Amino acid sequence: MGKGYLLILIGAVLSATLLLPLPAGISDIWGRLTFMGYLIVVIGLREVNGSAKELQSARFFLLVAMLIRIATPWVPQLLGNSVHVRVLLEVLQVFFTLGVFFWLLKSEYMWSPNGFKRMDLLLYSGISVVYLLTYGLFWMRVTGVIALGLDHVTLLRMVQFFNIFYYVVLWFTLAKLYVEARKEI
Repeated sequence: MGKGYLLILIGAVLSATLLLPLPAGISDIWGRLTFMGYLIVVIGLREVNGSAKELQSARFFLLVAMLIRIATPWVPQLLGNSVHVRVLLEVLQVFFTLGVFFWLLKSEYMWSPNGFKRMDLLLYSGISVVYLLTYGLFWMRVTGVIALGLDHVTLLRMVQFFNIFYYVVLWFTLAKLYVEARKEI
């Protein structure tokens, strides 16, 4: 079981969508590793004990996230290269990626309910919702769908902050689950 959480942690690191100003070469390589990260998470999910219903939901969200990742370069070209289609795919990618780890953590809570795992699930859920909302607002502001009193730079900084905070919470929670699983062996 510890091996599964280690694989999921490695996959979560590789599939991370860090919204930081990285050099073009590093950003391109990191973007290509996303699909590899998803595959590692798929392998890790097989090794994890948990509630079958929640793990099935995690697998479904992972499959949809992988399909969106594959379709992202092709769908905008097929539908007229619209900015709104690209934005929709980006937001859906983030939504389904957040859902994978939500269902995984919920599965862990259902399998072994205790207060700390419930707090992990609540903390992860809260930061995921805030991150998804700021990400969606940023793209809606950039594309002109909505007009907010905030400029692009302020919204981008908010999105970057919640993006980093989200991944710190996720990686810490997965590392904690891995350490707990190693203790049980």
